[in-house]
Amino acid sequence: MLKTPIFVKTYDFMLWALKKTQRFPRNARNNLTAWLENSLGRFLSHLVAANQYNGELRYKELEKADIELTLIRHWLRAAKDLAYLDLQAYAYASEAVNEIGKLLGAWKKISI
Repeated sequence: MLKTPIFVKTYDFMLWALKKTQRFPRNARNNLTAWLENSLGRFLSHLVAANQYNGELRYKELEKADIELTLIRHWLRAAKDLAYLDLQAYAYASEAVNEIGKLLGAWKKISI
Protein backbone atom coordinates (compact mmCIF):
# COMPACT_ATOMS: atom_id res chain seq x y z
CA MET A 1 0.00 0.00 0.00
CA LEU A 2 1.19 3.49 -0.79
CA LYS A 3 2.22 5.66 2.15
CA THR A 4 1.57 9.13 0.71
CA PRO A 5 -0.95 11.24 2.66
CA ILE A 6 -3.80 10.94 0.15
CA PHE A 7 -3.56 7.14 0.14
CA VAL A 8 -3.29 6.91 3.93
CA LYS A 9 -6.23 9.26 4.53
CA THR A 10 -8.32 7.58 1.83
CA TYR A 11 -7.67 4.14 3.30
CA ASP A 12 -8.48 5.28 6.84
CA PHE A 13 -11.68 6.97 5.65
CA MET A 14 -12.69 3.90 3.65
CA LEU A 15 -12.34 1.67 6.71
CA TRP A 16 -14.43 4.08 8.76
CA ALA A 17 -17.09 4.35 6.02
CA LEU A 18 -17.30 0.59 5.48
CA LYS A 19 -17.88 0.07 9.19
CA LYS A 20 -20.61 2.71 9.16
CA THR A 21 -22.39 1.34 6.07
CA GLN A 22 -22.64 -2.08 7.72
CA ARG A 23 -24.94 -0.42 10.25
CA PHE A 24 -27.21 1.15 7.64
CA PRO A 25 -30.69 -0.37 7.52
CA ARG A 26 -31.12 -3.50 5.45
CA ASN A 27 -33.39 -1.69 2.98
CA ALA A 28 -30.57 0.78 2.18
CA ARG A 29 -28.04 -1.91 1.31
CA ASN A 30 -29.09 -2.33 -2.31
CA ASN A 31 -28.93 1.36 -3.10
CA LEU A 32 -27.30 3.97 -0.88
CA THR A 33 -24.84 1.58 0.75
CA ALA A 34 -23.86 0.09 -2.60
CA TRP A 35 -23.54 3.51 -4.24
CA LEU A 36 -21.31 4.83 -1.46
CA GLU A 37 -19.14 1.71 -1.29
CA ASN A 38 -18.80 1.54 -5.08
CA SER A 39 -17.81 5.21 -5.27
CA LEU A 40 -15.20 4.66 -2.56
CA GLY A 41 -13.77 1.73 -4.51
CA ARG A 42 -13.71 3.63 -7.78
CA PHE A 43 -12.12 6.63 -6.07
CA LEU A 44 -9.27 4.49 -4.76
CA SER A 45 -8.93 2.76 -8.15
CA HIS A 46 -8.52 6.11 -9.89
CA LEU A 47 -5.88 7.18 -7.37
CA VAL A 48 -3.93 3.96 -7.89
CA ALA A 49 -4.16 4.35 -11.68
CA ALA A 50 -3.07 8.00 -11.48
CA ASN A 51 -0.07 6.95 -9.45
CA GLN A 52 0.97 4.61 -12.30
CA TYR A 53 0.68 7.23 -15.03
CA ASN A 54 2.28 10.54 -15.92
CA GLY A 55 1.12 13.60 -17.80
CA GLU A 56 -2.33 13.72 -19.32
CA LEU A 57 -3.24 10.14 -18.38
CA ARG A 58 -2.52 10.91 -14.73
CA TYR A 59 -4.58 14.09 -14.88
CA LYS A 60 -7.54 12.24 -16.46
CA GLU A 61 -7.50 9.66 -13.67
CA LEU A 62 -7.36 12.43 -11.08
CA GLU A 63 -10.34 14.10 -12.75
CA LYS A 64 -12.27 10.83 -12.53
CA ALA A 65 -11.30 10.55 -8.87
CA ASP A 66 -12.59 14.09 -8.32
CA ILE A 67 -15.96 13.12 -9.78
CA GLU A 68 -16.16 10.10 -7.48
CA LEU A 69 -15.29 12.28 -4.50
CA THR A 70 -18.18 14.58 -5.39
CA LEU A 71 -20.49 11.56 -5.53
CA ILE A 72 -19.19 10.39 -2.15
CA ARG A 73 -20.09 13.79 -0.71
CA HIS A 74 -23.64 13.41 -2.06
CA TRP A 75 -24.06 9.85 -0.77
CA LEU A 76 -22.85 10.93 2.69
CA ARG A 77 -25.26 13.84 2.73
CA ALA A 78 -28.12 11.53 1.78
CA ALA A 79 -27.09 9.14 4.56
CA LYS A 80 -27.21 12.02 7.02
CA ASP A 81 -30.56 13.27 5.72
CA LEU A 82 -32.01 9.77 6.01
CA ALA A 83 -30.64 9.55 9.58
CA TYR A 84 -28.28 6.66 8.75
CA LEU A 85 -25.41 8.87 9.97
CA ASP A 86 -25.72 11.07 13.03
CA LEU A 87 -24.43 14.65 12.93
CA GLN A 88 -21.15 13.76 14.63
CA ALA A 89 -20.42 11.00 12.10
CA TYR A 90 -21.41 13.27 9.22
CA ALA A 91 -19.14 16.03 10.53
CA TYR A 92 -16.23 13.58 10.72
CA ALA A 93 -16.96 12.30 7.21
CA SER A 94 -17.26 15.80 5.77
CA GLU A 95 -13.97 16.85 7.32
CA ALA A 96 -12.20 13.72 6.10
CA VAL A 97 -13.56 14.06 2.55
CA ASN A 98 -12.64 17.76 2.46
CA GLU A 99 -9.10 16.95 3.55
CA ILE A 100 -8.83 14.24 0.89
CA GLY A 101 -10.23 16.71 -1.63
CA LYS A 102 -7.51 19.24 -0.79
CA LEU A 103 -4.83 16.59 -1.26
CA LEU A 104 -6.42 15.58 -4.56
CA GLY A 105 -6.56 19.20 -5.70
CA ALA A 106 -2.89 19.69 -4.88
CA TRP A 107 -1.98 16.55 -6.81
CA LYS A 108 -4.05 17.70 -9.80
CA LYS A 109 -2.27 21.07 -9.73
CA ILE A 110 1.19 19.57 -9.98
CA SER A 111 0.04 17.09 -12.64
CA ILE A 112 -0.89 19.70 -15.22
